[in-house]
Parts: sequence; structure tokens; C-alpha cells
Amino acid sequence: MIKAQNLKGLADKFNDIKEGKYASNIREPLAQSYVRGYQWPKQVKNEEFQFGVPTISNETVKDLFLAQEGIVEDENVRKMYIKTHGNFASGEQKDRNYNWPVDKTAHRFGYGEQRLVNGAAMSVHAERFENSFPKTVIVKKTVEDVKAVTQDILG
Repeated sequence: MIKAQNLKGLADKFNDIKEGKYASNIREPLAQSYVRGYQWPKQVKNEEFQFGVPTISNETVKDLFLAQEGIVEDENVRKMYIKTHGNFASGEQKDRNYNWPVDKTAHRFGYGEQRLVNGAAMSVHAERFENSFPKTVIVKKTVEDVKAVTQDILG
């Protein structure tokens, strides 16, 4: 590590004493891990010691996680609990009871295109499908020249 001052001997020792009074130096000494100051009991030093409680049954995490259903029997109490705590069941869709002017099951927000049936066939055989593509309009070259000079070409 590069020190701002290259202190040697007693000057280094005095600097360490001055820096030692700061909490950041005590809890986060350089080149060492963070010291939280825990006072662990004697049992922790035993090699067989393990934190937590061992699982007795063979339930999967998914079963434990999805076991929220049926905790609140009364539906009105459950709805009030959802309203006050925002605590939905896992995987449950949040319904905030908005009054939408559209059918929320069929409508998609944002830019969306209508699905085009037989789009590839229409692009290959455009002459077979009416109204599939705009008709080609032939105009005079002078009209196109005026457009090219007066209008910006995008892209």
C-alpha cells in the first residue's frame, strides 16, 4: 500500500496512535476484515457446532414458500390484510381495482401492431392479396425532384 507520508520509526508509531482513536480505524483496519465486535459463546468454538435448526421433514422449498394459502380463512380479512399490508400470496397477480376504459385482459399498453396473418405469403405474392400493400403510384420526376430539394429525407 502507498502511504501519503512515508513515516518511519517513532513517527509511524505516533501516527498509528493518533489514527487508532477513530471508530473507522478500529472497525475497519487496513488489510483486515470488518470487525463487528460480536461476543460469541464458548460453544461456537466447537468444531461440530452449526448455526440454525436442522430440518426434520423433507419438504421442498417450493412447498414451504407456497404454503401461504389457507392461512387466513375469512376472505374479507384476507382482502383487508392485502389492502393494508400489500401482502399478496406468492405468484398472485396484483389487482388494484382500477376502472380501465379498455378490456385489461385483451389490451396491451404501448406501441403494438395487429398480428398480420400470412405476412410472409403477402410479401412474396403481393398481387394475390387485395389491400395487403399500398398500390404503387407513378408520378412525374419533377414532383420527386421538388420533394428531394424541399423536404428532409429521413433515415
